Amino acid sequence: GRAVAAGQGERGILLCGSGVGASIAANKIKGVRACLCHDIYSATQGVEHDDMNVLCLG
Repeated sequence: GRAVAAGQGERGILLCGSGVGASIAANKIKGVRACLCHDIYSATQGVEHDDMNVLCLG
């Protein structure tokens, strides 16, 4: 999350047990738009329509 916010990467991936905690923590960082996704469709929609820059998986 912090690397994306600092411009060190365009997008990031976070992993945790369920993905929920990672998403909540990442979204507290200014400039990060993280989302928990369970399929390709929701990940694609998140990037194309909501400018998601961090993918959270559990």
